[in-house]
Formats: sequence, C-alpha cells, structure tokens
Amino acid sequence: MTEVTNISLSQLKGAGTNICHNERADESASRVNGEALLRSEFGDIYNCIYNASDSRNWTCAKEGTSFENVGFGSAMLIRKDLELIDVGAETFSYSIADDTCRQKIMQWVVFKKGKDVVLVAHLHGVWIKGNTKGDHLVRFAQSQFIREKLNWLRKKYLVDLLVFGGDLNLDMETYALRLLEDGAGDGELFLENHIKSLGITSTRTQRYREANTEGHSQFADYIFTNIGVEVESVVVDTEVEGSDHAALHIVFS
Repeated sequence: MTEVTNISLSQLKGAGTNICHNERADESASRVNGEALLRSEFGDIYNCIYNASDSRNWTCAKEGTSFENVGFGSAMLIRKDLELIDVGAETFSYSIADDTCRQKIMQWVVFKKGKDVVLVAHLHGVWIKGNTKGDHLVRFAQSQFIREKLNWLRKKYLVDLLVFGGDLNLDMETYALRLLEDGAGDGELFLENHIKSLGITSTRTQRYREANTEGHSQFADYIFTNIGVEVESVVVDTEVEGSDHAALHIVFS
C-alpha cells in the first residue's frame, strides 16, 4: 500500500476525531493516521511493516487542523502464517530542480510457498510537478534502481516467483515503463506488465480528479511478474473508492 500516513501517538490523542487532511479545499479530506488504522483493523492477522519516505507539516484546508512531521510512506501487510525468509526496504534517493534530496522506498518480503521461494515488492514512484506521469531522467534512474534491487534480491534468495507493483506515477507509453519491463532489452530480467497485457484502460476510481477526462492519463498503478509465475487472475477494482487509485488484486501460483 502506498501513500500511507502516520502521526505520533500524542498528536493522535490530542486530535480526537478531527484527524483529516487535504491541502486542497475542493477535494475530500483523508485520514492522517493511516498506519494506526491498518494496525487496528488488520493487526490480528497481518504484520504491518511501515516505512516513511519523508515527513512534512500539514494543515487541512477543510478541517483546519495542523499536524507536525506527518510520515508519508508505504505499508505492507504480511500474513502471520507465512513461512518468512526475510523482510526489508531499499531507498531510492533523487533530486529534481530545487536540488532537494528526496527519497522513495521499495518494500519487499521473501517467503516460502511450497517448494518455491517468492519475492513480493512494491514502490510508490516519483511524482514530478508539471510532469506527473511522463518520462524524466529521474524516472529512468528509478526504473534502473528497481531492476537492480529486484535482480539482487532474486539472486541472493534464489527466488522462483517474483511479483512487483505499486503506484509508479507512469503513463503506459513511457520509456521509463519499458525500462522497468525489460531493461530496454538487457536480457537480465523480463517483467510482464499485466495492466498492459490484459488491455486494462484505467487504474483509477471516480475519486480521481481527472477520471475519464480526455487528455489525462488514467494510469498510475501496475502489477508485474517474472517468467515462471502462473497468474490465475488480475483484477483492477475501480468500484471501491477508498482512494483515487484502484485496488489491484493478483492471484498467482
């Protein structure tokens, strides 16, 4: 899960029920205690692994509430009955025009499933003002980073089945996406892009401000697998509007 926020316990207690945030008054406010909600709702069945790529001070345009050092990160919910081999995170650091160093975090888990070693990883991709889904040198570097880390993990743990995904902030016809799929033909690792191969036309819900708007990309989120993964189904659930991003489901063996 990407774009998961967290606030300190003291702020959470002090805010009462008024814990919503949005920097835009024309959009619905969202909870800033996403990590705590996930742990509360699913903690009995899943271990929640949380990593924040950065933190910032936020004031909600709708609620008027201010919060300091809100973590802005990603979470993985990992079933407690899995035969875990390892869990970790890798950091991609980058800077754009203002030379401010920023980070994105790729989370991953390796586990045993029958005779197979499985690697599942995800990343929230770089967002660039004025170029939200297009090609950019930083996005080329991000694709290279993902491939290098997946390859390193694949070799280290002798992985059989690899599943990677997330909100990559990339349009379908970008070179950065092709680099991620096949390294522009380097032969090291081929990742099947199931959003492309299944002809899916949107990974957005109706909460997206440009949903179904001509001239605006309807893609952001992707699921990839390596050769050897038997995919039983891939579903993009645009009906559940908990976010402007549709939930992605994959069943594989």
